[in-house]
Amino acid sequence: MNRLMWSDMVWGNIQALSRTAKGVSASSSSEKPSLLVTEGAELAARVKENFGHAAAKAYSTSMNDLCDEHGLRSFVDSIAIQMSSGLLKGSSIYRTWVQGKYPIQSETTPPQKVEPKDLEREYAEFVRTLAIKLDTLSVRVVVEVAAWVERDLNWRIHPFADGCGRVSVLLGAWVLHQASIPPALIRDRTEYYTAMNASEEKWITYYSDSVLARQCSVSQ
Repeated sequence: MNRLMWSDMVWGNIQALSRTAKGVSASSSSEKPSLLVTEGAELAARVKENFGHAAAKAYSTSMNDLCDEHGLRSFVDSIAIQMSSGLLKGSSIYRTWVQGKYPIQSETTPPQKVEPKDLEREYAEFVRTLAIKLDTLSVRVVVEVAAWVERDLNWRIHPFADGCGRVSVLLGAWVLHQASIPPALIRDRTEYYTAMNASEEKWITYYSDSVLARQCSVSQ
């Protein structure tokens, strides 16, 4: 699959999920830095431009190019930096405030995401675990790894000041790409977050079905 086709698929998922991609600045915290661009068309255009650069980098980077967990963290950070470039005031890419409630609540939804004081530890552990999973990656488990990436990075840790959802969707697609599997097909924001807020088993089932839906659409 060529880069443009792959990027368009990932961007379609982001458009289905991200209000920021539609030009709407949505934050559950008043402590989040303010925007550097105007909401609406200007914000939507900048988000799309940033995504294009981040997707190009992700598509051209193989897990074999990343020697260790330090290289992997640099890669993930660089994706987050590119994704949020020119959008927020402030110099840090990491969240420094307590994140509010999730978009859709359920019995399994934590009361809040990881607190700022614990972010570095939890994010470092995420990268360490991902490095281990990539080192033993196989076609049999790649969909589960991609599902874990999207849920753990966005749903539980939420480490970045901006674009956590967009970064996690792109990173999940990147994991699938390592096994030549096209990105999942996400059509509905409510279904996505309802599944994410359910049990891990239900989330993996939802994500696996979304990957299968894409594979079926590509083969038609």
